[in-house]
Amino acid sequence: MKRAILIGMAGWLGLASSGCFFIHHPSTNPLANIHSAQPDKLLFNRAMAALDQNKFTVARLLLQDLINTYPDSQFLARAKMAIGDSWYREGGIEGLEQADAEYRDFITFFPTMPEASEAQLKIAKIQFRQIEKPDRDPTHAYRAQSALREFLLNYPNSPLRPQALQMLRETQEVLATREYRIARFYYLQGNYRAAQGRLQSVVAQYPLFSQGDAALALLARSYQITSRRYQMAANIDVANPQIKKLLLQDSQRDRNDAIAYWHHLLVRFPLSPEAASARKALLALHEPLPRPTARALAFNRAEINSRSQPSRMQQLEGMLRSSPIAIFDRADKIGSPTLSQQNVADVVGELAHYPSYPIEVASNQNASASSGSGQIELQNLGASGLRPDTPTATEGSNANDPNYLPALHENQAGAGGMVTPNEEDRRAAERLLAAELRANVPDVRNYRKVLAREQKQAEQLRQQAGAKKKVKKTGQNGEPNQQQ
Repeated sequence: MKRAILIGMAGWLGLASSGCFFIHHPSTNPLANIHSAQPDKLLFNRAMAALDQNKFTVARLLLQDLINTYPDSQFLARAKMAIGDSWYREGGIEGLEQADAEYRDFITFFPTMPEASEAQLKIAKIQFRQIEKPDRDPTHAYRAQSALREFLLNYPNSPLRPQALQMLRETQEVLATREYRIARFYYLQGNYRAAQGRLQSVVAQYPLFSQGDAALALLARSYQITSRRYQMAANIDVANPQIKKLLLQDSQRDRNDAIAYWHHLLVRFPLSPEAASARKALLALHEPLPRPTARALAFNRAEINSRSQPSRMQQLEGMLRSSPIAIFDRADKIGSPTLSQQNVADVVGELAHYPSYPIEVASNQNASASSGSGQIELQNLGASGLRPDTPTATEGSNANDPNYLPALHENQAGAGGMVTPNEEDRRAAERLLAAELRANVPDVRNYRKVLAREQKQAEQLRQQAGAKKKVKKTGQNGEPNQQQ
């Protein structure tokens, strides 16, 4: 009897536990209830198990089935993210491209979810994984930089921000190394204008570049060389006063730029080995030496200590791989990289000779008088940040044209501002001449020969013009022309 009672009670408890006597309520939060037996959760769990076993195709089929069958499932966003993860983990060119597309779709459909920042960072990682050495194709480096900048701008409070900042520093280290090597090649070949353009890009776009001091020193030296060449060419060409004036103007402009870059090197990299060269160059140019601030000294010391040098084994390994591991290790670990395109004038403060820029370099007398350090200062002129004499857009002036010559102010037209066609042609020719002299630094070694050849050609043209004029006046028989 007792045995029958016990068997009956056990059966009753079994039926009760199976839900026969109680109403079964499905889980309202399947993400929190791990024991939920809902079909969408079962599909998701099976897909995650397949993904853990690297069965990527099976996992994607299960996840896609979940998305198509249960469009209102709470697992929808996680399934969409997991599809991108499966392609990302599978790797390969096709796999990474598919992962990029899936992550972008996730950001489009779920822009407010916390996982959106993770998807954006993984888009950057896809490009970051494919970055090659500086002497190879920089496409993936530029794409990684763009994706990382987008992440840092759109998700400023993300916990993944420190990781993205370091990735951007390493990416910009590769890009800056590439630009610096190209600029150094141009410099050694004597193409100083091409080198200056590349070096200005390095200084403006990559302020945390580990060789930024070397780039600044090379840039300042190149401007000193071009300034001396313009000065020597002006001393040689004394026959044409217009060309001589333009050559002297270019010489002074390059000299001012060299001073500005030497100053910036001492202020930005006070502990650099190039600092001694900067002081020596400024003393030779009779310029005051700037004094770096305590904050600049502390930051420069901290960024130098943050850099790590690869071991010999890592260097040998890097020679066998296309990934720039050694350059990644050399990048700074502190500081904020640039998140947008910058102009070199905003960083250094030179190029005051362009009227289109609202800043200018203070003169040496003003700099030494206004500050004991003699540091070059930036001045905003006028309430609107422009020069007081800068015309507005409605005045119809050429003052904002970078090819416009300030020396032409003295040749203004008469009353009413009317310009004759001949005057306009003359001004256009002068602007073209000034632009050509600015773009092509004279080679002093061949400058004398070029001038002699041009003078000889000009003399021949004058003689031919005089002979034609004489024939026209006297006629072909040597008698005076009656039509005259």
